[in-house]
Amino acid sequence: YMNNIKYSDSDSTNINQSIGTEYSKTSDNFNSLLKTFTNNNSLLNDKNDIHNLAFETINDNQFSILLYLIKKNKIKNFGIQDKNGFTILHLLISKYNQFPQVIDIINIILD
Repeated sequence: YMNNIKYSDSDSTNINQSIGTEYSKTSDNFNSLLKTFTNNNSLLNDKNDIHNLAFETINDNQFSILLYLIKKNKIKNFGIQDKNGFTILHLLISKYNQFPQVIDIINIILD
């Protein structure tokens, strides 16, 4: 199932972007993506950082980073809410009209 998802690390504002599961490529690019995404700040020191990063990736349409965090089991609780009371699933569903490929991430979370 996982190999049916495609991805691109290119500009995620492109509506035709797909989501990544070529994990070797995602893994190779992850450090670079994370550095760029976090402006070289050190993150991922605790679970709150992971969840904050997950929320930020969704808000910024950086689905390949979110998928990497999910695949590596970094996100332990999908019920945690952001400052507005939304969970990761809420935010992904809100992105569905613009980025229908998020359904693949939703299905992974719900499996």
